[in-house]
Amino acid sequence: LVVDDNVSSRLLLSGLLKHSGMHVTSVENADDALTAVSGGSVFDMAIIDAEIPGASGFDLARELRNQQSSLPLVMMLTAAGLQYGTRACRTLNIASYLVKPAFGPDLLAAMARALVATEKATQDLLTLSSVQWHDGNSGLRILLAEDNLVNQKVARSLLEKAGHDVVIAENGRTAVSLATSSTFDLILMD
Repeated sequence: LVVDDNVSSRLLLSGLLKHSGMHVTSVENADDALTAVSGGSVFDMAIIDAEIPGASGFDLARELRNQQSSLPLVMMLTAAGLQYGTRACRTLNIASYLVKPAFGPDLLAAMARALVATEKATQDLLTLSSVQWHDGNSGLRILLAEDNLVNQKVARSLLEKAGHDVVIAENGRTAVSLATSSTFDLILMD
């Protein structure tokens, strides 16, 4: 179950999960999520945007657990990095708290680790900084097209920490020039 009010984010996340072979129901708000659960659908996992309108993602997680007590795994995504989030995640036994956009491999690695942790009954909260993916993708040469200096620094730090070589383009024109004059394994664009 994917709950996100942002259409683009919801479609991208649902597409990634479907491409990975998962059955996905995606909704835009807490009411639709509760309707899906109360309508008899049984979910193995819920991925919720923490900042959905109306009830917060944390309120929704609490209510989903009340309605489907067997829901084994809830992952929370946030664009804001809410300071109270990790405390709320621990209180509600939420498996992961990741900052959006969670890159595909990071999200899938977090899901896998959370599922393993659930099976082992461990209670460690997974955050983006605790996700390490080593599936042969390390060492990529990545072009990052991003105009915001803070976003550049954050993305560079995360990607380099994962073992990648990062080249930054401050705008689209520079990105096109670099992409045509050099070789990259991956291009990430704002």
